[in-house]
Amino acid sequence: MKKRMLSLVLALLLTLTVAAPASAAGNGAPKITWLTPSADPDRLTIYYIPELDMFSLCEYLTPIAMADAQTGRTVTSEEYDLVYPFSDGLALVRKVEVNGSWTNYKYGYIDATGAVVVPLEYDDADDFSEGLAPVCKDDKYGYIDATGAVVVPLEYDRARDFSNGLAPVGKYDADGNLKYGYIDATGAMVIPLEYDNARSFSEGLAPVAKYDANLNWKYGYIDATGAVVIPLEYGETSGFSDGLANVVKYDANVNMKYGYIDAAGAVVLPLEYDNASGFSEGLARVGRKDADGNWKYGYIDAAGAVVIPLEYDDASGFSNGLASVCKDGKYGYIDATGAVVIPLEYDDASGFSNGLAPVCKDGKYGYIDATGAVVIPLEYDDCGDVYTDTDRTHGHFFYVVKGISIGVFENPYYEGE
Repeated sequence: MKKRMLSLVLALLLTLTVAAPASAAGNGAPKITWLTPSADPDRLTIYYIPELDMFSLCEYLTPIAMADAQTGRTVTSEEYDLVYPFSDGLALVRKVEVNGSWTNYKYGYIDATGAVVVPLEYDDADDFSEGLAPVCKDDKYGYIDATGAVVVPLEYDRARDFSNGLAPVGKYDADGNLKYGYIDATGAMVIPLEYDNARSFSEGLAPVAKYDANLNWKYGYIDATGAVVIPLEYGETSGFSDGLANVVKYDANVNMKYGYIDAAGAVVLPLEYDNASGFSEGLARVGRKDADGNWKYGYIDAAGAVVIPLEYDDASGFSNGLASVCKDGKYGYIDATGAVVIPLEYDDASGFSNGLAPVCKDGKYGYIDATGAVVIPLEYDDCGDVYTDTDRTHGHFFYVVKGISIGVFENPYYEGE
């Protein structure tokens, strides 16, 4: 459950129009629409809401403005001041109520026309998943359906999204300990409230944890019946993806060691790395510290073979066939064979998304394409992603910052999800 304890910042006017997107990068650099609100780039979050064709801007999650994507003008509503991306046909909205020194937040839901379909009466709420959304009133959580009807009574102290037909919920026991289990869409308790932590299902398994005698987490995995499939023996775990999960154990020196297991719990790739990410495009980034305590990163395949040696000081996951890497303070990009495709000449760089990647040189940011050609000149103070959902899917729009001004542009390479 994402707590949204926010404070109101009045919506500011966005005066410039949004340019029609370029049909191809060859038509020149995408036109940047400059927005009038100022914001802290380190706290800035921008959503694009395609159902309403608008942007929703926040500093962290504090509303700055809602803007029509075609006219660039401020979109105001007496009913809500912030819109989150749609899920299952509805979007979470929020309204601030100020009463003297007290600030209250109320949540509800709108449809694709912008009409409120679930009144803003909840103290906390989250996106819909599998037809239900967790909501909170008077510190108790339950679930509603798309009509706003309460399907699962508001009786829990925690509630999370549904997956595989089940949702983790939590209640405090008589000793004040928060215990998690899983309910189905009718509200029936399918897996008892016995875990100290519980997460969503992926590929039929869910990570769960209990404290050991030293009050350290011990994670394992259960199936949808509640049977423990993989014993609770790991210090940390990820969800499963492509049949593998990233797991952690502590060695004798209390150093975290990463490896991978399969859905049967078999260790497929030994827990020997000091850092490891999930697989993307068939490769996983792994890291070790050298004798001097410096990080060195490379990539392994699903068989555990080192495909790209651990020789880089920093590295990203693969996307669009490329990964950003750093050596001796300079960033560039390699392909899945380890060949350098874009020279290591930048002071900072991140992964590609739908054909564009942000890069920095001499303190100025811009964007390049997969050939290394500059699409957005390196003349901005910062840049970032515009998200299309709360899972932070991005690649359709990006933003740049110059001084206190924010500009948004459409990715000329974007071809849809």
